[in-house]
Amino acid sequence: MGFLFKYYPGPGREWFNNNGAAVFYEIFWCLFAFWFFKSRTAVVQIPIWVFVITCILEFLQLWHPPILEAMRATLSGRLLLGTTFSWWDFPHYVLGCILGWLWLRKLREIDNAKKVKVKPNSKQQKVEEQVDGTLTVYLKSPPVDGKANEELIKLLADKFDVPKSYINIKSGLSSRQKLIEINTDI
Repeated sequence: MGFLFKYYPGPGREWFNNNGAAVFYEIFWCLFAFWFFKSRTAVVQIPIWVFVITCILEFLQLWHPPILEAMRATLSGRLLLGTTFSWWDFPHYVLGCILGWLWLRKLREIDNAKKVKVKPNSKQQKVEEQVDGTLTVYLKSPPVDGKANEELIKLLADKFDVPKSYINIKSGLSSRQKLIEINTDI
């Protein structure tokens, strides 16, 4: 998207061509790194490292040794290293990293959410994972006074080997269809 902004011809063309591209450049690298590192700490560290590396690349534009000039002579080198230094890029890098961080937080929440179908008053306790990723949980407890929810939290905590405090019922507290958030970062 940032690369495409370089060729945007419409209203606000100058901002999109120069600065909007910088914002989306940062967001792209945050999302790309998150593909490989999905821990809770990575959600904070990725935007910081993307900002630091981008700033280093920006300052490298002031330096013109033969090796960097040879790299800049290629299209991929120009796209990665850039060709001109601009102080005005830095606020846009910050904005891009903040937006990237917010996006990573949302993706992390989605990644930890599980749809759960609860079957109370079952003869045995068990958890089955369906093909689509939803869980069907069979509980012995009746759905009265939150007993089934307590049993559900304990059963899921045992299954995912996390403390009960890491299991949160996001929606469906009094329903058989629930959305559960499971924090697997210990």
